[in-house]
Amino acid sequence: MKNWANFTNGILTIHENLIEKRKKENNQNITCVYTEIIAGEELSNGTFLVQSSKKEVTIEPAIPTRINLEQFVVFCRDPSGYHFYNKTFFNFLPKLEKFSVRESESSNGLIILSVSGMFHNQAMRHLKQSLKFAAENDFISFSMFNQETNNNWGNLMKSFGNKEKIWESVRKINGSPTFLHTDSPKFSKMFGNQFDFHSNLYHNFNRQHFGHVNNCITDGSVTVEDAIDLWINSTRVFKHYSSYFSLLHLTEIAVPEDGKVVNLDEKLRISLEQLLEEGILDSTTVVVISDGGSGNSSVFEVESGKIEAKYGFFMIRLADSFRKKFPQNLEILKNNVDRLITNADVHETFLDLISKWNDSMSSSFGNSLLETQISRAKTCSDSEISDENCICSKVVKHETVKREEILKELLNVVKKEVSMHKCLSKVKINDYGLDFRTFGSINFFKFDGFLVLEQVKISEEYGFSDPIQLKFHGKARFSISDEVHLELRSPLELEEINQTIIQNKVTENCYQNIIKGFRTH
Repeated sequence: MKNWANFTNGILTIHENLIEKRKKENNQNITCVYTEIIAGEELSNGTFLVQSSKKEVTIEPAIPTRINLEQFVVFCRDPSGYHFYNKTFFNFLPKLEKFSVRESESSNGLIILSVSGMFHNQAMRHLKQSLKFAAENDFISFSMFNQETNNNWGNLMKSFGNKEKIWESVRKINGSPTFLHTDSPKFSKMFGNQFDFHSNLYHNFNRQHFGHVNNCITDGSVTVEDAIDLWINSTRVFKHYSSYFSLLHLTEIAVPEDGKVVNLDEKLRISLEQLLEEGILDSTTVVVISDGGSGNSSVFEVESGKIEAKYGFFMIRLADSFRKKFPQNLEILKNNVDRLITNADVHETFLDLISKWNDSMSSSFGNSLLETQISRAKTCSDSEISDENCICSKVVKHETVKREEILKELLNVVKKEVSMHKCLSKVKINDYGLDFRTFGSINFFKFDGFLVLEQVKISEEYGFSDPIQLKFHGKARFSISDEVHLELRSPLELEEINQTIIQNKVTENCYQNIIKGFRTH
């Protein structure tokens, strides 16, 4: 569809192509009009039926016109009533002009893209362009964002705040505009009135009247490019204010088909590039977050998918000004990327970030990822995450008979792995300290042991060497069943050894073969 209208900084201009179209068709009654989008009846799911106002205003081509409506639609049609152009617009300026907001030389913004039902690996598979850009431009991505429940809404609320939401915290800072765009009627109904700007009429008009409009994903349910454009444009409009917040919350793109997430990728990458080029990231923190996988997706019909569902996606790029002002907090944040984090930790991080915008506000957030270096030993139990939802699994005990069967099978598997080394006389497995953990129907564990080298003749004077033991370790797994079918999860690895001592006591060929056969630490 040709772009017949341009809307920038509150000014609407109809393209000169309309003049050419009139001449070509010899019809001066081909017109373009704009009119307000107005709310009608509310449905039980929270959706408002919307319509265009009958108070249409004709606008001539190539004549810039200031628009004082917030959410409006442009129609271009011929005398028969055929519409050859329909486009909705969102106008921030009329309401901003009523704000008692003072512009500031320094500003702090937080913009969040929330994708409900998207799990970590799903993002890694389908947001490749965006993640490549992110990796090259100081974004920090967390690998162990454990969702606290199996309910997407519950996880989301924990991240945004069960009581006071993070956008409410921003609004407490005097003169801080906030914006919401969402495809969720529930989210819109519950929280729309907590934002200064809410594009519900714009969104519902697209859904109810335009159907498969430009830039839709395959089923026409979400206009992805329009949604991201609105989110980004709000940032451009708000950037001169002392602080601001913008949220794009999408619920329909990640489920039920795994591959729909890819529709976000190119547009998101381009938009982030634009923010960087325009200097907006100097003062704006960007977050991409999810609430874990949704059980509605076909991915979760298999056991591995159920495990993946527990991993949320959390990626953040702190504003350049924030990074310079709080370098120590940036380092703490970086050090937490591979630690177990929860929705509660993310919420405190948001609050901590917002509190640092205003030096007069007190700040005490013990679980903030900006303040606290999380221990590698942190467990789901420490975070009050149930075994059912823990990405780290749980310890299980096996009766003595089963344990002996497991050790016997493990010994056979290890012997098979090292059978090519003829200079080994024995394999020993340590049978103490084994912790078996489970994910669904799979048990896994770490183990260690010794490879005993055969005795070799050193010399006539010294006789034969003592038995030499090389310590190794590995990882194994097996299914929970009547019989143990065990396999190694990764190659066996040798511990650090004194090569000089070893080489003096075994034949060189034997030693070299062992080194080649193992990955040495």
